[in-house]
Amino acid sequence: MSSPTSFKEQMDGFPWAQILVISVVRLAEPIAFSSLFTYVYYMVKDLGVAETKAEVSKYAGFLASSFAFCQVLTAVFWGKFADKHGRKPTVIMGLTGSMISILLFGFSTTYPMAIFSRCLMGLVNGNVGVIRTMLGEIAQEKKHQALAFAVMPLLWSLGSVIGPLIGGFLSGKETSIGFMKNFVERFPYSRPNIVIAFILLISILTALFFMEETHYKYQYRHDPFLDIGDRFLSRKFGIPTKTRGWSIQIDEENGDSVPLRDLSTAQSDSEPSSPSQKKADETISTKRVTENDEPEETNLKEILTVPVIAAVVSTFLISAHCVVSDEFVPVFLSSPIVRDSEGHLVSHGLFKIAGGLSYSSQDTGALLSSTGMIIVVFTILALPYINRKMDTLTIYKWFSLPLPFIYFLFPYVVLLADSPMLAKVVVYFLSAARSMCVNLLFPQLNFIVHCCAPPRQRAFVNGISISFGSAARCIAPFIWGFIMSFGLSHEIGWISWWALSLVGVVCLYYSKNLSADEVEDTVRLDH
Repeated sequence: MSSPTSFKEQMDGFPWAQILVISVVRLAEPIAFSSLFTYVYYMVKDLGVAETKAEVSKYAGFLASSFAFCQVLTAVFWGKFADKHGRKPTVIMGLTGSMISILLFGFSTTYPMAIFSRCLMGLVNGNVGVIRTMLGEIAQEKKHQALAFAVMPLLWSLGSVIGPLIGGFLSGKETSIGFMKNFVERFPYSRPNIVIAFILLISILTALFFMEETHYKYQYRHDPFLDIGDRFLSRKFGIPTKTRGWSIQIDEENGDSVPLRDLSTAQSDSEPSSPSQKKADETISTKRVTENDEPEETNLKEILTVPVIAAVVSTFLISAHCVVSDEFVPVFLSSPIVRDSEGHLVSHGLFKIAGGLSYSSQDTGALLSSTGMIIVVFTILALPYINRKMDTLTIYKWFSLPLPFIYFLFPYVVLLADSPMLAKVVVYFLSAARSMCVNLLFPQLNFIVHCCAPPRQRAFVNGISISFGSAARCIAPFIWGFIMSFGLSHEIGWISWWALSLVGVVCLYYSKNLSADEVEDTVRLDH
């Protein structure tokens, strides 16, 4: 099939409805995750676990990383669970666990309780990998898949703008509502988490009544909640609904055959035929795979092929340098400007870099929010055009290329400390460029993981990928924390950024092992 030449052709037949449902379901979780960072320092301080200000940062780091650590432990389990029992129940269970744990966190009065709630959120929630799998199963046409996988980083960027706003405005012990004064003083961090729990509840209800099961084996299993959602949309808004596979009367004795397209996503008769539609026109026996059929045993030797291993290793490397830059750019910029006794900058040349730019929390917040909004707009406007003009691996390699240079240059913004406006322009440019590259890399890498995984074990492979990504988000900040501390104390602040640049180079070099060729796996049907 030739590549689409226009946006209209690219969007022809795009599964907007289910992508929208998944977006509503997914958006709540980055909001919940990112809201913490605006008040975690003050929360740890109020919980009284730290004896000094230096220890506050340490305990805040433990609290922030505990989620990713626990996610490592269960990501593969949730992937296998989704392969065995279906995507939809797994997603709903994850959202419910997130809602409960976010409330526990908001009402935490001790540090161990706060740690427990964050760990619980990581343990019960494997939705990142499962939703990634669902996107690939919903967008079955090649021309739609890259855009579908771009939903994840887009939602993360949007959630990372909304979450800090909720956390920043609603946390703390001050309130203008008189009758809530005692409540707020006792639970100063409950309000943002109550609001986020409500957002998660909306996501749960959306998934329950409007999300379709995408697992090939369970997509025709009767879903009474989806029936209720269909009736609601039809009666309240006049939206036509699909004829669900389980609602068709089937003559079991005669084994009559019906077109598969009548049981799958409804397509307009006026739309041009596509390979997926042609396959859907084929008839198959209605005595399909039954719900009590056990999935095949997971054979790691067959699953962990060279392309799968390459994709998982790439996920680890990219997650490592992305989380380090996300967490340590604010730390670096907030470090004080270092001057000598005569008021001159200590930093000069290539190898003597000390301090930062003395950014306030407001300056850092403005930077993160601004770059977040830039990424949202860029993803919506530019990504469809880029995907039409370039294939997956080309996009991945081209947008991996600038990152080592960005990391290499970043520490030298301190040389512009005497020109605040110029320094600000350079910082915003480098931050926006880094964010754009990263947000183009992740959907391509997600698509690569989807393509190289056998269809029967895609959730399992995604679980492995998420585990390695979470492991990187746990390990890398600890390592780079030591490197950055060493560099700043010896006035060689460039060392941590050059090390990060080296990781970017390794990612780019390792991309030669990646493959975006989709693995075929014929679904067997019982006749």
